[in-house]
Amino acid sequence: MLEGELAVKLNEQTSILRQGEAAVVEAGIWHDWRNATSRDVRVQVEITPGLRFMHMTETFWGFARLGCTDRKGMPSLLQLSLSAREFSDVMVFGSPPLAVQRTIFSALAPIARWCGYRRTYPQLSRIVLGLRT
Repeated sequence: MLEGELAVKLNEQTSILRQGEAAVVEAGIWHDWRNATSRDVRVQVEITPGLRFMHMTETFWGFARLGCTDRKGMPSLLQLSLSAREFSDVMVFGSPPLAVQRTIFSALAPIARWCGYRRTYPQLSRIVLGLRT
């Protein structure tokens, strides 16, 4: 933590990180983090290997920059049906259960593609790694 307070949830336990503190999350461990206050937070995150995660982050932040997200920062369900599957190697949502996510996203993916949605968008990312459209 560089500045502020960050709520970090590992499995079902939440703790608050403050300036100078750190957390380590092993691969495959469900986790989440968020600003614990209304003030700005600055964190330094190291992800190894990190290129796919960076590509996913740039993609989802790109949706937000373009105004293509709801008030919680989530893209439409049709967009999620493609992008969540594209980045399932580095990110899964905490709910609904993974089996439900896979069923819903699989059912919606053909509709999303028909509507012109893509898994990723090169213009949203500085890192373009073997894109599948």
